[in-house]
Amino acid sequence: MTGLGKTLTTLASLEKLEGIPCLIVAPKFALYVWESEITEWLEEHTYIYTGTPKQRREVWKQFIIDGGKFLVTNYSMLGEIASLSGIKGLEYNTAVKDTGNFKWQAMVCDEIHLGGLFNYKNQAYKILLKLARKVPVRFLLTGTPFRQGCKDLFGPLSIIDPVRFNSYWKFVHTYCIVTKTFFGKTIERNPANLDAFRSLVRKYMIRRLKTDVLKELPIKTRQILYVDMNGEQKKIYKQLTEDLIAEIPDSNDVVITPSQVSLILRQRQILACPQVLGLKRNAAGLDLIIAHSHLTIDSGNPIAIFTPFRKGIEDISAAFLKEYPKGEVYILRGQMTAEEFGDTWKGFQSSRNPERVLICVIKSGASFQATKASTAYFLGFEWDFTLDEQAEDRLYRMGQQNNVNIYYVINRGTVDELVKERINEKKRSSDLVMSPNKQYQEILKRIKGQYIKK
Repeated sequence: MTGLGKTLTTLASLEKLEGIPCLIVAPKFALYVWESEITEWLEEHTYIYTGTPKQRREVWKQFIIDGGKFLVTNYSMLGEIASLSGIKGLEYNTAVKDTGNFKWQAMVCDEIHLGGLFNYKNQAYKILLKLARKVPVRFLLTGTPFRQGCKDLFGPLSIIDPVRFNSYWKFVHTYCIVTKTFFGKTIERNPANLDAFRSLVRKYMIRRLKTDVLKELPIKTRQILYVDMNGEQKKIYKQLTEDLIAEIPDSNDVVITPSQVSLILRQRQILACPQVLGLKRNAAGLDLIIAHSHLTIDSGNPIAIFTPFRKGIEDISAAFLKEYPKGEVYILRGQMTAEEFGDTWKGFQSSRNPERVLICVIKSGASFQATKASTAYFLGFEWDFTLDEQAEDRLYRMGQQNNVNIYYVINRGTVDELVKERINEKKRSSDLVMSPNKQYQEILKRIKGQYIKK
């Protein structure tokens, strides 16, 4: 569930279970979100374990002296937390010298898909697995639990129940479809036995939909805005597709794509942010967004624009300010501190200037609110549909007062259409496995074309 109050639900559960002291691990952008929620709902002080070694020493020292209840840190600090918790075999050069054997009563891992917990080889997963054996109460939070397939859930399940789920390959051979190929074993996306896998997951997971929880939430609609490439885009796109090499107009530069993977990346850059490759004109999709957004902005409502390409942000910003000289631009991207990130989205939320836009790299679209906007545009999209949906839900969440309109810009006759169809296939597979029982029955009806009794 995304935007449905996972944080508040978790805090209520911690209070009921008396899970104090509690370690909260989250992406750096979410640290101050947790601090804000803990202050608002529990009226407790939050200790944020981040910053320089000196700052971290002071935070830990004060946390111990005060008998603190909540320590919030990010996934990169897990090694230090492991040492502070007396985990053997994971001793780190911590900022705190007097490491020992601190006892946590509860542990919360937020946005686990960003913390690497779907990969059992990830270092963060290995540390948390060791911590899990010492912490009695454990919560794992994500709005996107099914990304690459059912194998993803081994990591989270083994942290929740490390005794039962103690072998990755045992889990895979029990619940997944494994085929042998010339290159080795291939694990298919869907489970071997759908009903058995769904029954297993329901024992450990609470999954809620907005339609079930927030019945008063306005409607969200997705629409595709089709566009044709402009002349410069079309010329270099065609040349690059046919020859894997293209000359940039009015320059001595060339673009070379030595592989199909590189070709697809360059094609998508041409469609979303051609200036990155040296072209002088905006993408046709960006011109369409600026023109299409006039009705929204002229009505006094700000907008959000999401893109997968960090280097395209400046071009989007320049195009917006050219159209709205008195406008405001708020930019969210990965190369920001947690404080900068928080100040930016809060600034967007609190501004009174209707001519404003929030521009965000899709992969940075976690743990912030943009409910002051009800219209969002995607200039390009991620291969992983869960990242796109998570970005959408920065607008479509608790606190949204208006119907939300999501627009995906698709360039006709290009790789955009192929990528979007592949994304839709993955989403259909995920919906079938992870959906609540009622929705599951409806999906099966559509697939089988027949009535299924409840």
